[in-house]
Amino acid sequence: MSLATSRKQIPASMTKVEKLYPSWTSGLTVLNYGCGKWPQLAHEHLIKEKGALVVKHYDPNLTNHFLAVNSIEDINEQFFDVVFVANVLNVLTKEQLPEVLKQIQMVSAGVYIFQIYEGNKSNVGGKTRDGYQRNAPTRNYYTYIFNALRPRDIEIKRNNIIVTM
Repeated sequence: MSLATSRKQIPASMTKVEKLYPSWTSGLTVLNYGCGKWPQLAHEHLIKEKGALVVKHYDPNLTNHFLAVNSIEDINEQFFDVVFVANVLNVLTKEQLPEVLKQIQMVSAGVYIFQIYEGNKSNVGGKTRDGYQRNAPTRNYYTYIFNALRPRDIEIKRNNIIVTM
């Protein structure tokens, strides 16, 4: 993960969460995994607009931010109703992907929502102006996620993968 690829926007998976996860209700506990440089945008949106009770933010590269933690040990003993992993997997190299999924697997949750930016869908990763992009279609992440999490259910909805434990 890299802060250089972070965009100052609320991830689409958070703005349309009710379509991706119809069981969404107010009062849920949420983790924004790989939150990037602007966790406050997602924080405010999830609490004020979506009614989340608790929102935590994790990014190993973000230090000294009042909302975010950068150590997985700070969150891996908590349970989250929903974990958002927005535009994280698509900026990882093939070597980094299994390690990050192993770390995500340590986070206890009911549902994981992976948002994937597919780039040009060529399946040929490469450097971008901000870092690295895998350029892989969403379906290419299915097996990686399934093998790492061993979910009860896994579903692809456009560029999102919804995992139910």
